[in-house]
Amino acid sequence: MSNPELDPTALRRVTTSRPSPSRTPRRKRSPPTYRRNAGNGEMAYIGRLNNYERVSDILELMRARHRWGLKEFIEHMVTDEPMRPGVMNTRNWRVKGLHDALELDSVIIAIDQYKHESAKLAEIYRERLVKTIRNEIETLGNKPQGLHIFDSTKSISDIELTGLQSFVKEYAPSLCGLLSDLMQPSRANKSNKDYMGPITMISSIIAYARAPRTYNQLADSLGTYLRAMSVKRRVLAVLSCLGIIPTYPTINSIYTEFQENGKVTPLSGMTSSAYSDQPGR
Repeated sequence: MSNPELDPTALRRVTTSRPSPSRTPRRKRSPPTYRRNAGNGEMAYIGRLNNYERVSDILELMRARHRWGLKEFIEHMVTDEPMRPGVMNTRNWRVKGLHDALELDSVIIAIDQYKHESAKLAEIYRERLVKTIRNEIETLGNKPQGLHIFDSTKSISDIELTGLQSFVKEYAPSLCGLLSDLMQPSRANKSNKDYMGPITMISSIIAYARAPRTYNQLADSLGTYLRAMSVKRRVLAVLSCLGIIPTYPTINSIYTEFQENGKVTPLSGMTSSAYSDQPGR
């Protein structure tokens, strides 16, 4: 009787009857689950996770349970309010949290370095600010007591700069705040100086440049007043190049209209008291 350990046929039969070893696939790491504490019903803290794993877990939770992405979450986080009465409204707290996060240097750098079709953070803020200021300029230009269209039937002496400054300050807070911050010296020497004089002039320049035929009340009035005071044409040309007043032909045309209406005498006799309320005069 042959030894089965030495018999090739028996050895082959024994070898083929054994199951081939197979590697058991490694189980994928299941995402951490939130378990409620038996005592107070609160969600249990998940430990042993780094920051990236926590972010991934939170995003997966939003997708799985709420079908929300990050964009939807942020939008509703800062806009939605409770629908049921008696529920504490934490919207202001959520908005403040987002605002504080966007002021972090690490967040600003990350957004600024994001190379995609989306605009950079600074450009987003600039576009928002420009849109707000444009709306304020339109408000100033569409109201008769503001930077409205010039009316040649009214006397230039009727312009009251103190009231105009108050009007600009009330209806253009974003523009006034921006210009005031730019005009402040250093923080160490920051003062409570009133800059509404130059701010009103800058507002008029912006409005006149944006709509020279409709937002021209202060520009045309100032140009005609200087023309009536016999200011040299070269001086008027310089001010026109700076966008402060219209061109000399426009001013001369308005002045001729005042002559026809018999208003040249009170116009030329007007003192500078109407402009004495400006700071530094």
